[in-house]
Amino acid sequence: VALRVNNGFVAKELAVRGLGAALVIASAAADDIAAGRLARVARRETFGYVAVRAVYRDPMPSPAARAFVELVRAVR
Repeated sequence: VALRVNNGFVAKELAVRGLGAALVIASAAADDIAAGRLARVARRETFGYVAVRAVYRDPMPSPAARAFVELVRAVR
């Protein structure tokens, strides 16, 4: 059985609860690794870049949300 999620936090929490392995950003799992809740299983593997998708929830987003999305677009 394979689970697919589009949220790194959810993937990490599923792994913490013993439901398999997860591909997560190392810094997001550092505390769980240090506490022994997670273990690295692919020590030498690199998985490339992290995809970030900025989307609006509301049809008329706040100025702060619009500014954040513009910042993300500019970084590409």
